[in-house]
Amino acid sequence: MADALIRIYYQVSAFFSALRPHWHWLLLLLLLLSVQFALNSYIGEFKQAWEWDWVDIVGEGLSALMVFCWLLLILSVRTKGRVTHLFALGLILLDIALVQDLLDEFIRLPENIQWDSVLEASPVGLLLITAAFWCWRREQQTTNLYLGKRQHIFSQPNDLDKSLHIPDLAYLKQNLIKRAANLAQWQHTGLLFIEVRQFNHLLHQHGAKHGNQLLLKVSELLLLSLRANDLLCHYAAARFVVVFSDVRPEQARQLAAELQQNIESFSLPVAGEACRLTIDSGLALASSANSSQSLLNQALDDLAKNKQSND
Repeated sequence: MADALIRIYYQVSAFFSALRPHWHWLLLLLLLLSVQFALNSYIGEFKQAWEWDWVDIVGEGLSALMVFCWLLLILSVRTKGRVTHLFALGLILLDIALVQDLLDEFIRLPENIQWDSVLEASPVGLLLITAAFWCWRREQQTTNLYLGKRQHIFSQPNDLDKSLHIPDLAYLKQNLIKRAANLAQWQHTGLLFIEVRQFNHLLHQHGAKHGNQLLLKVSELLLLSLRANDLLCHYAAARFVVVFSDVRPEQARQLAAELQQNIESFSLPVAGEACRLTIDSGLALASSANSSQSLLNQALDDLAKNKQSND
């Protein structure tokens, strides 16, 4: 019994701790409800108990309470952002409309007052919630795409880079050997090396901790930019490898240019400072004449040549 109470206590504590960043929304709801009750009390008159309709009171009261619970649940699991703001504001306005419907069961307003009917029938709250769901749908599509790219990674837990959580060099070599065994697949395979040019300077300036955090952000950005059937691996240090599947030479060059542009267009935080990265890359395309190792060497040679021309 004591263990169950302790678990409940920690769960409740965690729930309210998650609400702490969103306290301003709860404060806004409290202020609006206070103003709403004060206006109704000042303008209207309280009904006698025999005039109360308990069926409406219970139904409307539970509806308002459920919407408030929805607000708490959404705020407890989401971070600050546009979608959260739309959900919060929409649910608050919907709750205000339902509470006004409930107050009408206890307080009679003069017949010339119309704002209570407008408040109850206002679609603004529902429109904001609908907009929130639409934005959440787009957000979820991006998340599903990202998780889909990660799905095949977690099937090989022993070949993951421990700091970046993506496949390592051993997995890359195994994957290339399997591809080379299938000539039809191998002839439509491309290999792209991507290296962060100023990584050694940043590592010396900010230390290993911030350097690893930067590489993790680069790997996440690459994963988001890849197609669903492409593979990202960590080669060594600030060097990544992308394996393009089912790709033509012109398409591989275009995809390589887009990946490089995507990384270089972002300012990534390093030790609290925004940093624009510069990328060196090397591309090689498989053919029936080369093996998996020769494809790796070809891409490395192209990377070295491009680094030399950029210096």
